[in-house]
Amino acid sequence: MRVFLDTNVLVAAFVTRGLCRDLLAEVVLRHELLLGAVVVAEAKRILPGKLGLAEGFVSRRLAVLADYYVDCPAIAWIEVEVRDPNDVEIVRCAIANRADVLVSGDRDLLDATLPIRVLSPREIWQALRPGLQPETIHEPAEPFG
Repeated sequence: MRVFLDTNVLVAAFVTRGLCRDLLAEVVLRHELLLGAVVVAEAKRILPGKLGLAEGFVSRRLAVLADYYVDCPAIAWIEVEVRDPNDVEIVRCAIANRADVLVSGDRDLLDATLPIRVLSPREIWQALRPGLQPETIHEPAEPFG
């Protein structure tokens, strides 16, 4: 499955232990991770600026994921109606890269009618690993950086 992560999921994987970190490891190990240039740029801004992580640390961690970066070609002809203009670019990038699903914790995206399937981290986890709760994983998640 081609899985495109929204910035909030990637940031949560960096700063918390739990669902988003386990989901990132699961997608890297068993699926196709897509990290759009717009998502990576936003994470590079948020992680040091709003969350106080050292820029060098953020750069090194993101560099580990560089194999999963995808370009975001301009596809303005796709209608996307959401409140945040940054979300428009994220949705268009996911569509342009033929993602099967966009994973986001953003209520605006989860509630919107969009030309791509949008699932929360919990919903995609349940689809990928039915019956297995991330809090009780029996197999250790592989580190990504």
